[in-house]
Amino acid sequence: MAQNENVKLNLGWHVLRNKSHSTADDTIEQREEREIAFFADSCWRDSLNPSQLGVGTLRDRLRNALWKQIYEGLPGVKYEVQLGIKDCRAKLSHLGKSRSTKREKHTYLHRISENLSTMVRAAIDGVYSDRFFASYPDQQDAFERRLRANVQRVLTKYAGRMCLDGHALEIVEDDSKPTRGSSSKYIMRSVYLDVVKKLMVECRGRELPGTFNPLVVGDLFSRQCQPWEKITQNLAEQVHEAAATTFNKIINEICDDNTRTRLMKGIIQPSLHQLRKDLKIKLDELLKPHLSIHPITYNHYLTESVQKIQGDRHDRAFDDLSFKTCGLTSKFADTRKMVDVDLRNLLQTLKDGTRPNVEEYSVSLAADVAAAYYKV
Repeated sequence: MAQNENVKLNLGWHVLRNKSHSTADDTIEQREEREIAFFADSCWRDSLNPSQLGVGTLRDRLRNALWKQIYEGLPGVKYEVQLGIKDCRAKLSHLGKSRSTKREKHTYLHRISENLSTMVRAAIDGVYSDRFFASYPDQQDAFERRLRANVQRVLTKYAGRMCLDGHALEIVEDDSKPTRGSSSKYIMRSVYLDVVKKLMVECRGRELPGTFNPLVVGDLFSRQCQPWEKITQNLAEQVHEAAATTFNKIINEICDDNTRTRLMKGIIQPSLHQLRKDLKIKLDELLKPHLSIHPITYNHYLTESVQKIQGDRHDRAFDDLSFKTCGLTSKFADTRKMVDVDLRNLLQTLKDGTRPNVEEYSVSLAADVAAAYYKV
C-alpha cells in the first residue's frame, strides 16, 4: 500500500514513526533523531524512496504541494478579487457621495431622475449609444434593455397572430381544404351559407325580398372579430411587461438596491400599472366601433375584393361543369386540337349550372361582402 500500488493517491504515501509511551516526552529534535535511526535500520529504507520517509521530508513535500496549489489557484483568486473590487466600486458609485442633509438627498434623487429620463427616452427612441444598451453575442437580455426593439418584436408577433387567428372561423370553399387543424376553427362555405341565411331571417328589416339587410354584414363581421379583444388585451400585457422590465434594468443600473426598491415600489410600478389600465381602456375604445356599429367604408378595395372572390368562384364552377361535360377546362383546352364534343349537352349543362337563384345569390353576396369587409 505504501508503494501506491493497491490504493493509488495523486501525491503518493508518506511513512512516519509515531512516538511510543516511553518517548512521549521527547522534544522535536529527539523525536526526529529517533525517527532517522529507525528508518536507517528498517525495511522501509529499501521499499520506499527516502523522500517518502520521515517528518523532515514530509515538510518539504507539503511545502512543495502547497506552493504548487497556490501557484495554480492564485490567478483565479486574483480574478475573483478584481471582480469583487469592480463590484464594490460599482456599488459605491451607485451609492454616490454621503447624503446626510436634505439638500444632498434631493440632489441625489434629482440626478437619478435625470439619468432615468435620458435612458428611458433613448430606449423609446431606439438610440442605443449608451453602454447600458451594448449587445454581446449570446446575451439574453438585449431585447429587455432595448425597449423599442422589444415592443417592435411584440407588435410583429401581434400582427402575425391577428392574421392567423384574428378571425373566429376560417371559411373554406367547398372545393378547397382548410389551413387550420382544429375542426372548431373552420367551417365549410356551404354550411356557413346556412348560418348566413338564418341570420338574414333574424335581421329582416325594410329590404325587399331577394335582397339582404346591410346590418347582416355588421353582424357577420362582429362574429369574426371575437378573438380580437383577447389577442389585443394580451398585447397590452406584453407591452406593459416589456416596459416594466426595461425600467427595472435601467433603475438597477443607476442607483443602489435600496433606492431602486423604494422607487420601483413607490413610484414606477404604480405608474406603470395605471398606464396599463389606461392602455386597456384605450384599446377597448378602439375595438368598440368595429364590434358594435354598422359597417361603413369608402375603400374601393371592398368592391374589388368582392369581385375577385366571386370571379374566382365562378371560374372554378364553370371549369368544373366543363370538365364534367367534355373533360376540358378553360385552362387546359388546346386551341390547336379539334375535340369531338356534344355541343348541345355542353351548352345545356352550362346554362343550367350558371342559372342564378336570387335567394342563394343574396346569401352568397352577403357572405362575400362580409369577408371582403373583414379584409378591408
